[in-house]
Amino acid sequence: MYLPRYRRGAPTCFDFAATSGLRRDVLASTLRDNNAASRQYEDFKCSYLDTKASCESEGMSFIPMIMEACGGSWGPEAHKVWNEIAKTTAQATGELESIIVARILQNTGFILHRENARAIVRRSAGAPIAAHGLLASAADLASATTDEA
Repeated sequence: MYLPRYRRGAPTCFDFAATSGLRRDVLASTLRDNNAASRQYEDFKCSYLDTKASCESEGMSFIPMIMEACGGSWGPEAHKVWNEIAKTTAQATGELESIIVARILQNTGFILHRENARAIVRRSAGAPIAAHGLLASAADLASATTDEA
């Protein structure tokens, strides 16, 4: 996603992606540090095809926005962005910054889990009908909860 004006008015490119701490290549480091997969994928996104360097040479910032697909947590760079958005929103609305950040993280987590449930339903064409109904209900519940928040 491209924003023509972000920090100090500079253009910025956001690269949204999901990873999993349950992948074989990061499982051992995930057991030691629950944010390891997100940090490693941030590093990969920055170095792949020299994306970060290419953006910076064009006068743009590059920020990887990495979400962990199983737990719904965000990587360190994404947390900085959400905190900045919450701070700006808090200044405009008078609401507490911590509440705004919690709402952002909660809403994005609900969206992730809803879409994971939908993906399971789509892939389970051979599963019993009862399982389809249960998974569809779970996706609808997550959707309703997100809409209320």
